[in-house]
Amino acid sequence: MNDLKELDSFKSPALFAILCGVVLLKMQEKEINTIDNKSQFLNTIQNLTKNSKFNTLIELYKWISLNTASLDNKVFSSIYNSVSKFSPQVLMNWFNDMSIQQNFRPQRSSFVNNKSLNNLVTKIINLDSDNTFLEATATINGPWLQILKSNPYQKITLQATDPLEACFIYLNIQVNNGRNTVIHNKNFLTQPGYVKDGVMNTFDRIVTFPPLQNHFSPKLIKNSFNKSKYGTITSKNILWGYISNTISTLNSTGRAVTCISNGDLFGTASRKQIRNTIVNSDKIEAIISFPSGFLTHSIKPINLLIINNRKKLKNKILFIDANQKDWITSQSHTTQLTERGIAKIVQLLNSPQCITNISNIVNIKNCQETLMVNKHVEKNLVSIDNTIYHLNLFQIKKMDTIPLDSIAYIKRGYNMIVKDKSSRPGLKILKIADLANDNIDYSQLESIDVLPNITDKYLIHQNDIVFSVRGQQVGKAIFIKEEPDRRVMISYNLVIIRPKDASHNLKWLYIYLNSLLAKYYIKKVQSGSTVSSLSIKDLANFPIPVLSSKAEQRVIEHYEKGTQSINLLKKELAKKERDLNNTINHSFGLDNIFIPESENDDL
Repeated sequence: MNDLKELDSFKSPALFAILCGVVLLKMQEKEINTIDNKSQFLNTIQNLTKNSKFNTLIELYKWISLNTASLDNKVFSSIYNSVSKFSPQVLMNWFNDMSIQQNFRPQRSSFVNNKSLNNLVTKIINLDSDNTFLEATATINGPWLQILKSNPYQKITLQATDPLEACFIYLNIQVNNGRNTVIHNKNFLTQPGYVKDGVMNTFDRIVTFPPLQNHFSPKLIKNSFNKSKYGTITSKNILWGYISNTISTLNSTGRAVTCISNGDLFGTASRKQIRNTIVNSDKIEAIISFPSGFLTHSIKPINLLIINNRKKLKNKILFIDANQKDWITSQSHTTQLTERGIAKIVQLLNSPQCITNISNIVNIKNCQETLMVNKHVEKNLVSIDNTIYHLNLFQIKKMDTIPLDSIAYIKRGYNMIVKDKSSRPGLKILKIADLANDNIDYSQLESIDVLPNITDKYLIHQNDIVFSVRGQQVGKAIFIKEEPDRRVMISYNLVIIRPKDASHNLKWLYIYLNSLLAKYYIKKVQSGSTVSSLSIKDLANFPIPVLSSKAEQRVIEHYEKGTQSINLLKKELAKKERDLNNTINHSFGLDNIFIPESENDDL
């Protein structure tokens, strides 16, 4: 292969634009050496794109013209002559790689294809040469390109949302001699291109990597092809709209792979309705979770959801956690799967089994609340407070527990808005940020002004536990030892845990909520992609050890004694530190320079 390093000095939008133009010229067998200047180059490209059967190609000319507009002929000729030395195949391979690193191409979605994911996806769908294949949200270097390179005669249908992206795909098809590859340029939810005589084609295999940020109204989606048979598509469940349409486009023996974010695997009523209808239709074969770093331009963790109309596990779903030590490796731009990781995932899909920390097979009846992999894969290895622990799951299962809501009320806080803020003293509001210290300084809390009839249910009282259900401090608990000296409400990201028996002291429960076991449970049930959260339902079902009244009292006594001893030790250590500093100051002769305030007052 020719050395492409000389192109590094030209890296700019103009280089990529000229490169695409040269590829187009070479594929059309135009004489490269006859072009002497930029104007001649652009005129030739314009004529080629105007006369192309692929009408969208005119967008490529516009892009090339825009990105070379400021070049004089000398600079243009320098770039053009360097690029022209290389074959179309070499140029497009380099272009594809650079498209991940450079911001010269459309970035309408946060998904930029990851090579190892592409490799995994092609192994999962396991195409036969006579299979029809659809990539419904095609990008320049998606799995389709690997499939095409393996078999130029494969029946491939591509739909790209962005017209310029479609042009780059077109160049890749030409360079790789695609014989049965068709490309459409519209959003496949609103305008699927694979329609004949009013009937939408179906496919043997489908890959869909939907944009994780959607920019169109669900009102544009027409249900003429039964896209919404699993539920109404709204702005809050568009990702499930893509999945619904993928299933509708799959033939009776087909298999599909789609990408989905953590947030779409749980939450909101509209997501839950369409999600559970699809779950209960028994179309989902497996869900594979990946850590953050697999998307070049996003920190979001992702999941692969596998649809199979001929799944082996009836009424069950296989969950796989791909975040395993020897399955992933960090590279310069993304996290990648190792060959071992790909092989292990494919092996589990072919022979499903339950493996602690890695995989689990779950009945769809138990998948109604969430499809988050971490909620379904059992872990005996967990990191808590920066320490890794091995868990005895057998002993945990043997514990006698009851749900939290059987002994306590759980009251969510007030959803404060800007206009509620007040400069007047009086009613205060407690926020997550105020929980940094176990002792709350009520005088320093922000004031709030709300109607009296909505105040009482949010007020904290003696013997309450204030518990964080969202954010970096999720699971943080504070015990209200004494009745506050003023009225204090809690904010929406907090809850009050209050004993159902008013005479019952819940301090032992506060102590338990700070234990390793409680932290393990919190880690197990918390959700969220970028912001961690606990649902009130999960908190209500939080397992609490069954203790006798005497045992509860012993817990409190041990805790208070231990806390007193620790506080005494802290005071002793603080005194020793002061004494050491005084000795050092004396050694330097600083006694009469830095005088403690208490001593100064006596002078």
